[in-house]
Amino acid sequence: MFVTAVVVGAVIVATSSAGGAPRLAGSYRTLFRITAETNITAVHPGQEAVKTWTFTPRCAAGACTTTLVRPSIATGSSSTYTYTLRPVSAAKYTGSIAPTPVLCSFTNGKQVQGGYIDHQAMVLDVTKAAGGKVVAYSGTVHTVNTLTAAGRSNGCPATSVQSAVFHTAG
Repeated sequence: MFVTAVVVGAVIVATSSAGGAPRLAGSYRTLFRITAETNITAVHPGQEAVKTWTFTPRCAAGACTTTLVRPSIATGSSSTYTYTLRPVSAAKYTGSIAPTPVLCSFTNGKQVQGGYIDHQAMVLDVTKAAGGKVVAYSGTVHTVNTLTAAGRSNGCPATSVQSAVFHTAG
């Protein structure tokens, strides 16, 4: 048996500790763009906005579990999403939000409180670091809203998903 490995691309990131991820801390202006959605009325594919994301590490130094607060880009929304991110390699953090009840909204304006449970997963790739700290990043967010009993009994669509991409804004 022969095994062949091919490396297509790599991101080289300087860190303060050998093999560790750079520290993700502070506020970053971030462009967030919806790339696809099914049965989500608050946003549409192609919609984007630049908002400030805030990262708060749960340790005093180095890379560690970090809390991200990300504002919604839905028009008129003041909602935020809170993610728990963990460094998984020298150039990657992954994490998610705690499952949260959200509205099921219909195009005719009808809303069902707690019609779905919102699940969001994030992959954040460090694209630039300096002095052991993240300077720039990009990544993806995948959202799946699972139907609740209230949503089912009120006719909410069974499938509600969204995909998005993001990167630090100059």
